[in-house]
Amino acid sequence: MIDGGVNVFDVITIPNSLKVDYSQKYKTVIVDKWSDVKSIFNNASEQWIFRGQTDSSWGLSTTLDRFKNRVISDASIEASAIALFKEKAKEYEKVTKYGPRTTVEWLYIMQHYGLPTTLLDWTFSPFVASFFAFRDLVPYQPSKDQPSNVAIWAVNQKWCKHRALERIRMIDGYSATAKTDDLTEENAFNDIFLDCYKHDLHFVYPIVSNSERFFERIIAQKGLFLRQGNTFSNFEDNLFFEEENLSLGADRISELIDEREKFIVKFIIPGIINNDVMNDLKTQNITMYTMFNSLDQYAADIVRKLGQLDQYSKGSTEDAIKRVK
Repeated sequence: MIDGGVNVFDVITIPNSLKVDYSQKYKTVIVDKWSDVKSIFNNASEQWIFRGQTDSSWGLSTTLDRFKNRVISDASIEASAIALFKEKAKEYEKVTKYGPRTTVEWLYIMQHYGLPTTLLDWTFSPFVASFFAFRDLVPYQPSKDQPSNVAIWAVNQKWCKHRALERIRMIDGYSATAKTDDLTEENAFNDIFLDCYKHDLHFVYPIVSNSERFFERIIAQKGLFLRQGNTFSNFEDNLFFEEENLSLGADRISELIDEREKFIVKFIIPGIINNDVMNDLKTQNITMYTMFNSLDQYAADIVRKLGQLDQYSKGSTEDAIKRVK
């Protein structure tokens, strides 16, 4: 455990038998067996959050990051999207039934409908993250066209929040909401995230919703979001607290670099064990049916699954249904 000055942050214990790579800006753990990573996940504290990705070579990027690849990098894109969406969306029952009252709540809805935002989906459950890492792999029939490894990212969200607040309180003249620890509060959120031209700080901040007024899917998936602080840069630069002009001093910056290896971990797991993983997750009641408990999401997932059918050898309808479940 490491003293963060105010909080104490838990680390994830990695057995000595596993290969660990420190060549990146985070710790990479190479795992061969599901039982090994499952044991690690079972012992992770609630401070940790997780994100599963089907291809271990993918980086961490928000929908806004990907959108900016097609247009000029402009921090006003998200603010413009919010204004345009709010102007029209209020006419639709699907939106009005949620009764969004704050910018954060509007962003939940925008994220749900695929608009560019700086929110990135995470989950408090490493096993839900595992489901999303492995679910797109073709079961029963490993293919050379599939990625050889999946990735499950693990981040200590309490550490992220503490370091984010530490940096925010360094902003010159920032006093209106400097004493709050809750940046989802409307004034604080708009000042820090939507008026980000006031600062050039890189950080990520956890956005958690326990409101049942919003999508059941977030609750079913034990979901939350990480929000990046600087929209001129990409998500990873924010996650790694990367900037050159931060006046913390060389010693403090060195400490932060050391902390990254403790609180940002990427697990690399062979995709070929997908059958073992998915079968085990079924025993934990983590399936397509429980993860997508709204009809629109369930229908979208069926479409995605049907798109995999051409990767199978011909068989009966029953065989096809078994394979895409």
